[in-house]
Amino acid sequence: MSPLRHPPFLGALAALALPLLAFLGVCLTGYDGGDYLRGDCPYYYWTARSLLADGDLDLSNQLPGDPRGHSDFVALSIDGRVVPKHPIVMPVLALPFIATLGMRGALVFNVAQILSFLLAAYLVASRTCRPGIAAAATALTGLASYLPHFVWNFSPDATTTALFLWALFAFPTGAAPGGRWTLPRALLAGLLFGFAVWSKLFIFIAFPGFLFLAHRAGWRTLWSFLAGGALVALLLAGYNQHLFGSPLVFSYDRIMHFDGSRWVLETDRQAISVATWLQDVLEQFLDPDLGLLTTSSITVPSLLGLPFLFRRDRPMAAFCLLTFVGVIAIYGCWDWKTSFYGHRYAMQGVAVAVLPLAALLDAGWSWVQGHRAAAQ
Repeated sequence: MSPLRHPPFLGALAALALPLLAFLGVCLTGYDGGDYLRGDCPYYYWTARSLLADGDLDLSNQLPGDPRGHSDFVALSIDGRVVPKHPIVMPVLALPFIATLGMRGALVFNVAQILSFLLAAYLVASRTCRPGIAAAATALTGLASYLPHFVWNFSPDATTTALFLWALFAFPTGAAPGGRWTLPRALLAGLLFGFAVWSKLFIFIAFPGFLFLAHRAGWRTLWSFLAGGALVALLLAGYNQHLFGSPLVFSYDRIMHFDGSRWVLETDRQAISVATWLQDVLEQFLDPDLGLLTTSSITVPSLLGLPFLFRRDRPMAAFCLLTFVGVIAIYGCWDWKTSFYGHRYAMQGVAVAVLPLAALLDAGWSWVQGHRAAAQ
Protein backbone atom coordinates (compact mmCIF):
# COMPACT_ATOMS: atom_id res chain seq x y z
CA MET A 1 0.00 0.00 0.00
CA SER A 2 1.29 3.42 -0.94
CA PRO A 3 1.84 5.80 1.97
CA LEU A 4 0.48 8.59 -0.23
CA ARG A 5 -2.85 6.79 -0.46
CA HIS A 6 -3.03 5.56 3.10
CA PRO A 7 -1.64 8.26 5.41
CA PRO A 8 -0.80 6.86 8.84
CA PHE A 9 -2.66 7.59 12.02
CA LEU A 10 0.35 9.42 13.43
CA GLY A 11 0.21 11.87 10.53
CA ALA A 12 -3.40 12.74 11.32
CA LEU A 13 -2.49 13.13 14.98
CA ALA A 14 0.38 15.46 14.07
CA ALA A 15 -1.88 17.49 11.78
CA LEU A 16 -4.44 18.13 14.52
CA ALA A 17 -2.45 18.14 17.76
CA LEU A 18 -1.20 21.74 17.74
CA PRO A 19 -4.46 23.21 16.38
CA LEU A 20 -6.36 21.27 19.04
CA LEU A 21 -4.16 22.71 21.80
CA ALA A 22 -4.65 26.20 20.40
CA PHE A 23 -8.41 25.70 20.13
CA LEU A 24 -8.62 24.43 23.70
CA GLY A 25 -6.68 27.50 24.80
CA VAL A 26 -9.22 29.73 23.07
CA CYS A 27 -12.08 27.92 24.82
CA LEU A 28 -10.44 27.99 28.24
CA THR A 29 -9.68 31.72 28.03
CA GLY A 30 -13.08 32.61 26.58
CA TYR A 31 -11.55 34.31 23.53
CA ASP A 32 -12.58 37.99 23.87
CA GLY A 33 -14.89 37.54 26.86
CA GLY A 34 -18.01 37.71 24.73
CA ASP A 35 -20.63 35.02 24.21
CA TYR A 36 -19.79 32.31 21.68
CA LEU A 37 -23.42 32.51 20.54
CA ARG A 38 -22.95 35.88 18.85
CA GLY A 39 -24.46 37.47 15.75
CA ASP A 40 -26.66 34.92 13.99
CA CYS A 41 -25.42 32.05 16.16
CA PRO A 42 -28.26 32.14 18.74
CA TYR A 43 -30.81 31.52 16.00
CA TYR A 44 -29.10 28.32 14.98
CA TYR A 45 -29.07 27.27 18.63
CA TRP A 46 -32.76 28.14 19.14
CA THR A 47 -33.61 26.12 16.03
CA ALA A 48 -31.91 23.09 17.56
CA ARG A 49 -33.70 23.71 20.88
CA SER A 50 -37.04 23.90 19.09
CA LEU A 51 -36.41 20.59 17.35
CA LEU A 52 -35.42 18.97 20.64
CA ALA A 53 -38.14 20.46 22.85
CA ASP A 54 -41.09 20.70 20.47
CA GLY A 55 -40.16 18.59 17.46
CA ASP A 56 -40.90 21.50 15.11
CA LEU A 57 -39.43 24.63 13.59
CA ASP A 58 -41.81 27.12 15.19
CA LEU A 59 -39.46 29.49 17.01
CA SER A 60 -42.14 31.64 18.62
CA ASN A 61 -41.81 29.85 21.97
CA GLN A 62 -37.99 29.79 21.83
CA LEU A 63 -37.14 33.42 21.05
CA PRO A 64 -36.59 35.51 24.20
CA GLY A 65 -37.81 39.07 24.71
CA ASP A 66 -39.74 41.37 22.41
CA PRO A 67 -40.35 39.82 18.96
CA ARG A 68 -39.35 43.13 17.38
CA GLY A 69 -35.84 42.53 18.69
CA HIS A 70 -35.59 39.60 16.28
CA SER A 71 -36.42 41.64 13.19
CA ASP A 72 -34.38 40.46 10.16
CA PHE A 73 -33.27 37.26 11.92
CA VAL A 74 -36.32 35.04 11.39
CA ALA A 75 -38.63 34.09 8.52
CA LEU A 76 -42.41 33.74 8.15
CA SER A 77 -43.84 30.45 6.96
CA ILE A 78 -46.75 30.25 4.56
CA ASP A 79 -49.12 29.45 7.47
CA GLY A 80 -47.94 32.40 9.58
CA ARG A 81 -45.45 30.75 11.93
CA VAL A 82 -42.12 32.25 12.92
CA VAL A 83 -39.52 29.84 11.49
CA PRO A 84 -35.73 29.86 10.95
CA LYS A 85 -34.35 32.27 8.39
CA HIS A 86 -31.07 30.38 8.41
CA PRO A 87 -30.46 26.90 6.95
CA ILE A 88 -31.22 24.09 9.38
CA VAL A 89 -28.26 21.89 8.40
CA MET A 90 -26.00 22.92 11.29
CA PRO A 91 -28.72 22.77 13.98
CA VAL A 92 -29.69 19.26 12.83
CA LEU A 93 -26.08 18.04 12.85
CA ALA A 94 -25.50 19.57 16.29
CA LEU A 95 -28.59 17.97 17.86
CA PRO A 96 -26.71 15.14 19.68
CA PHE A 97 -24.25 17.63 21.18
CA ILE A 98 -26.92 20.08 22.33
CA ALA A 99 -29.19 17.31 23.61
CA THR A 100 -26.32 15.99 25.74
CA LEU A 101 -24.53 19.16 26.83
CA GLY A 102 -27.10 21.91 26.41
CA MET A 103 -25.80 25.27 25.25
CA ARG A 104 -22.17 24.17 25.70
CA GLY A 105 -22.86 21.44 23.18
CA ALA A 106 -22.94 24.10 20.47
CA LEU A 107 -19.37 25.11 21.37
CA VAL A 108 -18.14 21.50 21.53
CA PHE A 109 -19.75 20.80 18.16
CA ASN A 110 -18.09 23.87 16.68
CA VAL A 111 -14.62 22.78 17.78
CA ALA A 112 -15.30 19.28 16.46
CA GLN A 113 -16.41 20.49 13.03
CA ILE A 114 -13.34 22.71 12.55
CA LEU A 115 -11.05 19.83 13.51
CA SER A 116 -13.10 17.63 11.20
CA PHE A 117 -12.50 19.68 8.09
CA LEU A 118 -8.81 20.09 8.95
CA LEU A 119 -8.62 16.30 9.10
CA ALA A 120 -10.36 16.03 5.72
CA ALA A 121 -7.94 18.57 4.23
CA TYR A 122 -5.00 16.58 5.60
CA LEU A 123 -6.31 13.32 4.13
CA VAL A 124 -6.79 14.87 0.69
CA ALA A 125 -3.37 16.57 0.78
CA SER A 126 -1.77 13.25 1.74
CA ARG A 127 -2.76 11.85 -1.63
CA THR A 128 -0.40 14.20 -3.46
CA CYS A 129 2.49 14.70 -1.01
CA ARG A 130 4.20 13.03 1.92
CA PRO A 131 1.93 12.62 4.97
CA GLY A 132 4.35 14.47 7.24
CA ILE A 133 4.33 17.46 4.88
CA ALA A 134 0.54 17.32 4.63
CA ALA A 135 0.38 17.31 8.43
CA ALA A 136 2.62 20.38 8.60
CA ALA A 137 0.51 22.26 6.05
CA THR A 138 -2.67 21.37 7.93
CA ALA A 139 -1.24 22.45 11.28
CA LEU A 140 0.02 25.73 9.80
CA THR A 141 -3.43 26.48 8.38
CA GLY A 142 -5.07 25.60 11.68
CA LEU A 143 -2.77 27.99 13.54
CA ALA A 144 -1.80 30.80 11.14
CA SER A 145 -5.11 31.34 9.37
CA TYR A 146 -8.11 33.00 11.03
CA LEU A 147 -9.57 29.64 12.09
CA PRO A 148 -8.66 30.00 15.81
CA HIS A 149 -10.85 33.11 15.90
CA PHE A 150 -13.88 31.04 14.89
CA VAL A 151 -13.43 28.39 17.57
CA TRP A 152 -15.34 30.48 20.15
CA ASN A 153 -18.44 30.41 17.95
CA PHE A 154 -21.26 28.29 16.55
CA SER A 155 -20.21 28.77 12.94
CA PRO A 156 -22.39 27.82 9.96
CA ASP A 157 -19.41 28.60 7.72
CA ALA A 158 -17.45 25.85 9.48
CA THR A 159 -20.35 23.45 8.85
CA THR A 160 -20.34 24.29 5.15
CA THR A 161 -16.58 23.89 5.02
CA ALA A 162 -16.65 20.51 6.78
CA LEU A 163 -19.32 19.12 4.44
CA PHE A 164 -17.48 20.52 1.43
CA LEU A 165 -14.06 19.11 2.41
CA TRP A 166 -15.48 15.69 3.25
CA ALA A 167 -17.27 15.70 -0.12
CA LEU A 168 -13.89 16.33 -1.73
CA PHE A 169 -12.32 13.49 0.27
CA ALA A 170 -15.13 11.09 -0.62
CA PHE A 171 -15.06 11.92 -4.33
CA PRO A 172 -13.20 9.18 -6.25
CA THR A 173 -10.57 11.25 -8.05
CA GLY A 174 -8.88 8.38 -9.82
CA ALA A 175 -5.72 8.85 -7.76
CA ALA A 176 -7.11 6.53 -5.11
CA PRO A 177 -8.03 2.88 -5.63
CA GLY A 178 -11.37 2.45 -7.38
CA GLY A 179 -13.29 -0.82 -7.48
CA ARG A 180 -16.76 -1.47 -6.23
CA TRP A 181 -16.72 1.49 -3.83
CA THR A 182 -16.19 4.10 -6.54
CA LEU A 183 -19.84 4.80 -7.33
CA PRO A 184 -21.04 4.68 -3.68
CA ARG A 185 -18.26 7.11 -2.77
CA ALA A 186 -19.32 9.43 -5.57
CA LEU A 187 -22.92 9.22 -4.35
CA LEU A 188 -21.77 10.05 -0.80
CA ALA A 189 -19.72 12.96 -2.13
CA GLY A 190 -22.79 14.27 -3.93
CA LEU A 191 -24.88 14.02 -0.76
CA LEU A 192 -22.25 15.86 1.28
CA PHE A 193 -21.82 18.57 -1.33
CA GLY A 194 -25.60 18.90 -1.58
CA PHE A 195 -25.88 19.52 2.15
CA ALA A 196 -22.96 21.96 1.94
CA VAL A 197 -24.93 23.91 -0.68
CA TRP A 198 -28.04 23.79 1.50
CA SER A 199 -25.95 25.14 4.36
CA LYS A 200 -24.52 27.95 2.18
CA LEU A 201 -26.05 28.30 -1.29
CA PHE A 202 -23.13 30.25 -2.72
CA ILE A 203 -20.75 27.29 -2.33
CA PHE A 204 -22.43 25.89 -5.46
CA ILE A 205 -19.82 28.03 -7.21
CA ALA A 206 -17.37 25.19 -6.48
CA PHE A 207 -19.30 22.70 -8.62
CA PRO A 208 -17.12 23.21 -11.75
CA GLY A 209 -14.16 21.99 -9.71
CA PHE A 210 -15.83 18.61 -9.30
CA LEU A 211 -16.22 18.45 -13.10
CA PHE A 212 -12.43 18.59 -13.42
CA LEU A 213 -12.12 15.74 -10.94
CA ALA A 214 -14.85 13.77 -12.71
CA HIS A 215 -13.05 14.08 -16.04
CA ARG A 216 -10.37 11.78 -14.64
CA ALA A 217 -12.68 9.57 -12.59
CA GLY A 218 -15.16 8.92 -15.41
CA TRP A 219 -18.71 9.87 -16.35
CA ARG A 220 -20.34 7.13 -14.27
CA THR A 221 -18.69 8.68 -11.25
CA LEU A 222 -20.06 12.10 -12.20
CA TRP A 223 -23.60 10.74 -12.61
CA SER A 224 -23.43 9.13 -9.18
CA PHE A 225 -22.20 12.42 -7.72
CA LEU A 226 -25.05 14.29 -9.40
CA ALA A 227 -27.56 11.73 -8.12
CA GLY A 228 -26.43 12.36 -4.54
CA GLY A 229 -26.74 16.10 -5.01
CA ALA A 230 -30.15 15.70 -6.64
CA LEU A 231 -31.46 13.80 -3.60
CA VAL A 232 -30.54 16.72 -1.35
CA ALA A 233 -32.02 19.19 -3.85
CA LEU A 234 -35.32 17.29 -3.72
CA LEU A 235 -35.23 17.33 0.07
CA LEU A 236 -34.58 21.09 0.09
CA ALA A 237 -37.37 21.63 -2.44
CA GLY A 238 -39.77 19.70 -0.21
CA TYR A 239 -38.67 21.75 2.80
CA ASN A 240 -39.31 24.98 0.90
CA GLN A 241 -42.66 23.74 -0.35
CA HIS A 242 -43.79 22.76 3.14
CA LEU A 243 -42.72 25.97 4.89
CA PHE A 244 -42.91 28.63 2.20
CA GLY A 245 -45.38 27.33 -0.38
CA SER A 246 -43.00 26.78 -3.31
CA PRO A 247 -39.87 24.71 -4.02
CA LEU A 248 -38.15 27.86 -5.29
CA VAL A 249 -39.02 30.12 -2.35
CA PHE A 250 -36.32 30.03 0.31
CA SER A 251 -36.34 31.21 3.90
CA TYR A 252 -34.25 34.20 2.82
CA ASP A 253 -37.16 35.24 0.57
CA ARG A 254 -39.54 35.64 3.54
CA ILE A 255 -37.48 37.51 6.13
CA MET A 256 -39.56 39.24 8.81
CA HIS A 257 -38.64 42.91 9.12
CA PHE A 258 -40.20 45.42 11.53
CA ASP A 259 -40.10 48.87 9.91
CA GLY A 260 -41.11 50.79 13.05
CA SER A 261 -44.84 50.43 12.72
CA ARG A 262 -45.57 47.05 11.12
CA TRP A 263 -44.08 43.77 10.03
CA VAL A 264 -43.13 43.40 6.35
CA LEU A 265 -41.50 40.61 4.36
CA GLU A 266 -38.16 41.19 2.71
CA THR A 267 -35.77 39.11 0.60
CA ASP A 268 -32.00 38.84 0.73
CA ARG A 269 -31.87 38.74 -3.06
CA GLN A 270 -31.92 42.52 -3.06
CA ALA A 271 -28.50 42.45 -1.35
CA ILE A 272 -26.86 40.97 -4.46
CA SER A 273 -25.11 43.68 -6.45
CA VAL A 274 -22.28 43.94 -8.99
CA ALA A 275 -22.04 47.74 -8.82
CA THR A 276 -18.80 47.67 -6.83
CA TRP A 277 -17.71 44.12 -7.68
CA LEU A 278 -14.04 44.78 -8.46
CA GLN A 279 -13.61 46.97 -5.39
CA ASP A 280 -15.22 44.31 -3.18
CA VAL A 281 -13.03 41.58 -4.68
CA LEU A 282 -9.89 43.57 -3.91
CA GLU A 283 -11.08 44.46 -0.42
CA GLN A 284 -11.52 40.77 0.40
CA PHE A 285 -7.72 40.66 0.31
CA LEU A 286 -6.72 44.21 1.23
CA ASP A 287 -9.27 45.47 3.76
CA PRO A 288 -7.19 46.42 6.85
CA ASP A 289 -9.74 45.01 9.31
CA LEU A 290 -11.30 42.01 7.54
CA GLY A 291 -9.13 41.24 4.50
CA LEU A 292 -7.43 37.87 4.13
CA LEU A 293 -3.93 39.36 4.02
CA THR A 294 -4.49 40.90 7.45
CA THR A 295 -6.58 38.29 9.22
CA SER A 296 -5.46 34.98 7.64
CA SER A 297 -1.78 35.46 6.89
CA ILE A 298 -1.04 31.90 5.70
CA THR A 299 -3.86 31.70 3.16
CA VAL A 300 -2.75 33.86 0.22
CA PRO A 301 0.93 32.70 0.34
CA SER A 302 -0.38 29.11 0.27
CA LEU A 303 -1.61 29.72 -3.27
CA LEU A 304 2.02 29.97 -4.42
CA GLY A 305 1.97 26.18 -4.25
CA LEU A 306 -0.59 25.85 -7.05
CA PRO A 307 2.07 25.35 -9.80
CA PHE A 308 3.66 22.57 -7.74
CA LEU A 309 0.27 20.97 -7.11
CA PHE A 310 -0.45 21.27 -10.84
CA ARG A 311 2.63 19.17 -11.62
CA ARG A 312 1.46 16.44 -9.24
CA ASP A 313 -2.31 16.47 -9.75
CA ARG A 314 -3.72 18.76 -12.43
CA PRO A 315 -7.43 18.17 -11.72
CA MET A 316 -6.92 18.80 -8.00
CA ALA A 317 -4.97 21.99 -8.71
CA ALA A 318 -7.81 23.14 -10.96
CA PHE A 319 -10.29 22.28 -8.22
CA CYS A 320 -8.43 24.37 -5.64
CA LEU A 321 -8.02 27.33 -8.00
CA LEU A 322 -11.65 27.30 -9.12
CA THR A 323 -12.90 26.99 -5.55
CA PHE A 324 -10.80 29.85 -4.22
CA VAL A 325 -11.42 32.17 -7.17
CA GLY A 326 -15.10 31.26 -7.26
CA VAL A 327 -15.65 32.00 -3.57
CA ILE A 328 -13.91 35.37 -3.85
CA ALA A 329 -15.78 36.24 -7.06
CA ILE A 330 -19.24 35.37 -5.74
CA TYR A 331 -18.78 37.35 -2.55
CA GLY A 332 -17.79 40.34 -4.61
CA CYS A 333 -21.54 40.52 -5.25
CA TRP A 334 -22.48 40.31 -1.57
CA ASP A 335 -22.05 42.26 1.64
CA TRP A 336 -19.28 40.08 3.03
CA LYS A 337 -18.29 42.48 5.84
CA THR A 338 -20.72 41.00 8.36
CA SER A 339 -18.31 39.14 10.61
CA PHE A 340 -16.82 39.79 14.02
CA TYR A 341 -13.43 38.77 12.60
CA GLY A 342 -12.05 38.29 9.12
CA HIS A 343 -13.79 37.16 5.95
CA ARG A 344 -15.78 34.26 7.36
CA TYR A 345 -17.51 33.57 4.04
CA ALA A 346 -14.17 32.61 2.46
CA MET A 347 -13.61 29.75 4.93
CA GLN A 348 -13.90 27.10 2.21
CA GLY A 349 -11.09 28.82 0.30
CA VAL A 350 -9.00 29.08 3.45
CA ALA A 351 -9.39 25.35 4.11
CA VAL A 352 -8.76 24.17 0.56
CA ALA A 353 -5.54 26.23 0.50
CA VAL A 354 -4.02 23.45 2.63
CA LEU A 355 -3.51 21.47 -0.59
CA PRO A 356 -1.30 23.94 -2.51
CA LEU A 357 0.51 24.79 0.74
CA ALA A 358 1.37 21.10 1.19
CA ALA A 359 2.63 20.92 -2.40
CA LEU A 360 4.75 24.04 -1.84
CA LEU A 361 6.28 22.67 1.37
CA ASP A 362 6.90 19.28 -0.23
CA ALA A 363 8.68 20.91 -3.17
CA GLY A 364 10.76 22.97 -0.77
CA TRP A 365 11.69 19.92 1.28
CA SER A 366 12.69 18.02 -1.87
CA TRP A 367 14.88 20.97 -2.91
CA VAL A 368 16.60 21.02 0.48
CA GLN A 369 17.20 17.26 0.37
CA GLY A 370 18.56 17.52 -3.16
CA HIS A 371 21.06 20.21 -2.18
CA ARG A 372 22.13 18.21 0.86
CA ALA A 373 22.72 15.13 -1.27
CA ALA A 374 24.68 17.17 -3.82
CA ALA A 375 26.86 18.63 -1.07
CA GLN A 376 27.83 15.22 0.30
